[in-house]
Amino acid sequence: MPVAVQLGCQWGYCNAYWDGEGMAFGAGDGWYCDDFGLYSDVVYHEYTHAVTSRIYDGVGLPYVLESGALNEGWSDYFAYVLSDSQSPFIGAGGLLLDYPEGFRTLDNNYRRETDWYNEVHADSEMFSGGLWEARQVMDGAVLDELVHFARYAHAQTFEEYALAILIEDDTRYGDNDLGTGTPHGEAIYTGFGNHGIGGLQYLTPSTVIDDNAGNSNGGVDPGETVNLSVTLTNGWANATDVQATLSTADSFVTIVKGTAGFGDPNHGDLVNNAADAFIISLDPCCPDTHTIDLALDITASGPYNYLRKCLFTHTVAVNQLAYDDGQADYYIGWGSPGGGLAVRMTPKMYPHYPTHIRLFAMADSMVTLKVWDDDGPGGLPQTVLASIEATVSAGGDWFDVDISHLELVIDSGSFYVG
Repeated sequence: MPVAVQLGCQWGYCNAYWDGEGMAFGAGDGWYCDDFGLYSDVVYHEYTHAVTSRIYDGVGLPYVLESGALNEGWSDYFAYVLSDSQSPFIGAGGLLLDYPEGFRTLDNNYRRETDWYNEVHADSEMFSGGLWEARQVMDGAVLDELVHFARYAHAQTFEEYALAILIEDDTRYGDNDLGTGTPHGEAIYTGFGNHGIGGLQYLTPSTVIDDNAGNSNGGVDPGETVNLSVTLTNGWANATDVQATLSTADSFVTIVKGTAGFGDPNHGDLVNNAADAFIISLDPCCPDTHTIDLALDITASGPYNYLRKCLFTHTVAVNQLAYDDGQADYYIGWGSPGGGLAVRMTPKMYPHYPTHIRLFAMADSMVTLKVWDDDGPGGLPQTVLASIEATVSAGGDWFDVDISHLELVIDSGSFYVG
């Protein structure tokens, strides 16, 4: 596919890009960066953006979140594949003079659950890392073919693309039945799974707490022992004897029963362990606001033995609505000109009487706090229910703003705080 190229654009410019019509390579400045046009991996990276743009022509691939990270990940992958050096490092050799070894790498251990940064280049590494790992243990030419043609499924997320590449594998080399696995599935599932993507995995968020022996509020509070069940989604093959082991390094948590069975889910099934729940105990000294980091090691039998680690969190929030869904935070930019954030809250029961807004302040500041209803299009914020000015302090801990005098009542649905 021929494209227009502009070399040596603007002395002092430290970047390269594909703009939808052609590629441009900055000439560098000699002290922060070298000439981008002299590095083959950068040239192949930008050219892959051009190919991806052609594949997605008329469909769209937004340059944000996972779709943007897919775009960058493919470009890094083919830059590695096509460059003579076969180095997983992008920009190796001194493109950025302060990073002679390179400024990104496919050889990494970043995970979707814990390392999401909300910037497409940084977030591409967990995705490209999965491709890199798979290529180390399978025929590289075969994987290159699968990676390229799976783009024609026009995936927008990591999970969609992981499925697309497996379908491509099964269509070209298998029996067109994902339930029986795919010829190269073990390498692909393992590579992506080691970066928190795809396969037989924890469904976020799906944790259910049974605290009927405690205060029956559906949460885990300090001093309680509760049953904990989760849901797995089977994006792998038809599986038998699915087992999972729960673990944590949290000193406030004791795992009383850490193993559970999940039965024999087929490909595409959802399954939980409500009938064989984990049991955990929370120390009475645990703070009222606390996030528990948990790990789930899953094993299964099927076309080949399966191992998958999933990381997730559960929030201790005594008399609070906590916004922590186990994923990188998603929020809505909202409010008056100048910006604002609106975070959605959903009560466990109604009527709900919010009395405080708890903030973690990064600096001493005066802020305007607002509460909106969710009556806008698609459940977005619409009407301001309350607004209050507050001075918050950065003391390395949570800061409560009293709104009880506003006498808010939430009778149904969700509301937004920001």
